[in-house]
Amino acid sequence: MRGQTSGGGPEKPYWASKFRFQIARRQAEANKQHVRCQKCLEFGHWTYECTGKRKYLHRPSRTELKKALKEKENIIITTKHWRS
Repeated sequence: MRGQTSGGGPEKPYWASKFRFQIARRQAEANKQHVRCQKCLEFGHWTYECTGKRKYLHRPSRTELKKALKEKENIIITTKHWRS
């Protein structure tokens, strides 16, 4: 039967579940304003909806990051020894 649950619980009208689905869809559309596409890096759409080209984003390697951190630590250590 349409709208009736199989567990013997209270009967829900058909339009109630349809209405919930529409609310969920509207909320998802509203939340897309804060979503960044992983392909073109723009806001407002999901990756599977993207029509733009993939952008290259250079990120430093882990080795580069570790070298930079080591240099900062050495500078801090040398300035502490120099001041004392």
